[in-house]
Amino acid sequence: VVGDVILANRLIKAGGTEKNPLVRWVMERLGSSWWMVKIPIAALAILVAANAVEPWGYVGLGVAAAVHLYAVVHNWRQLRT
Repeated sequence: VVGDVILANRLIKAGGTEKNPLVRWVMERLGSSWWMVKIPIAALAILVAANAVEPWGYVGLGVAAAVHLYAVVHNWRQLRT
């Protein structure tokens, strides 16, 4: 989550735009504090995963980690070009 937020902020400052419409909506309303919405979402995901029947908690966390890794790699590639 941290890498996603840092790189997304750098891209926005460099003139990029957020592609996720929900995140873009949050950014428009919260301005520079947009990333604070991700904290309770991440906490909820961890809480749900910790209480899920095995192996589904691990599967859920793995999917969430993969999505965030994709966002970080995508943002990093965009910054390099």
